[in-house]
Amino acid sequence: MADREKDLLIAGGGLAGTMLAWETLWAGKSFLLVDPREEGSASRVAAGIINPVAGRNLAPLRGGRAALDEAIAFYQRIEAEFHRTFFFPLPIERFLLEERMSRRFERKLEAGDYQGLAGQPDAELDEHCFQSIPDRLELPDAGRVDVKHFLDFSWHHFGQLDSTRVGRVDPDADEIGLAMGKVHWNGFNSDQVVFTRGFEETRSSFFDCKGFRPAKGEILDLKIPGLGGKRIMVGRKWLLPVGGDRFRAGATYDLENLDSIPTKKARSEIESHLRQFLKLPFEVYGQEAAVRPVYRKGLPFCRVHEKFKQVYLFNGLGSKGCLHGPAAAAALVAHLFHGADLPPDPNR
Repeated sequence: MADREKDLLIAGGGLAGTMLAWETLWAGKSFLLVDPREEGSASRVAAGIINPVAGRNLAPLRGGRAALDEAIAFYQRIEAEFHRTFFFPLPIERFLLEERMSRRFERKLEAGDYQGLAGQPDAELDEHCFQSIPDRLELPDAGRVDVKHFLDFSWHHFGQLDSTRVGRVDPDADEIGLAMGKVHWNGFNSDQVVFTRGFEETRSSFFDCKGFRPAKGEILDLKIPGLGGKRIMVGRKWLLPVGGDRFRAGATYDLENLDSIPTKKARSEIESHLRQFLKLPFEVYGQEAAVRPVYRKGLPFCRVHEKFKQVYLFNGLGSKGCLHGPAAAAALVAHLFHGADLPPDPNR
């Protein structure tokens, strides 16, 4: 018979919930991870890019190299124990398509803002593959996480520990009980619950979701014979090698149509931006869409419920969840089980 007493109930098995489950396991605590296991979630569509310098402002990663190393170490710890590969180191080549971006990069580089995370590329562009672009930067310590493999392996491993259930934990439904400072769900009891349901949380009235700016993102699956896959290329859109002549490209940001339906408009937008730096022809063989749980500045946050102090929200991983999520999950576990202060919201 399953152990019905758990230290933590985790509602949602995307990136946030899965990272939180690993940190809980490493803390020596028990948990139950509940997820509907549906395709099309933002985590399962995510490209998994680890990019320490992002955005049009070319802003360095919050926390610098230490934050980058912490994120990579999270995946490598699991890889080392289970002989799997989730993180693939890949440098990023960033095309500076506007003069003001070139000037901004030079200023930040001279000021030492990048701590060695970014610099001038050494190699010339292959003129047969790429357009002539004079200004570029290189991020040598970047990469990608195979998010689907990470999520599927984690779910399987946690299942072997009898720590998963397929289903939903709905805070607006009667099936969850929050009496006497405890949590009760479908016959399971826990001391605390953390909701990690991403965009779905904005449809609930249980938490105050002011500040969320959910954005639909679409990604193309491509075949580009002859390009090679040794680096991630970024212009106004990114081009990510995933093996052989297969690539992913994206992503779009749509703040109005919050659904998971791929569109011709998004495909055309991505293709047009790729042609700004790519000469080679490509074949589109797939397209996916999902809604990211973006919050304010795009950084993950943890929050306790105003009324029920055993209830927490862990959300806002957005488009950089693979990079920022591990540290946020570790900080939340330190609060839940070791008495550390709840980390302040980095978006404020």
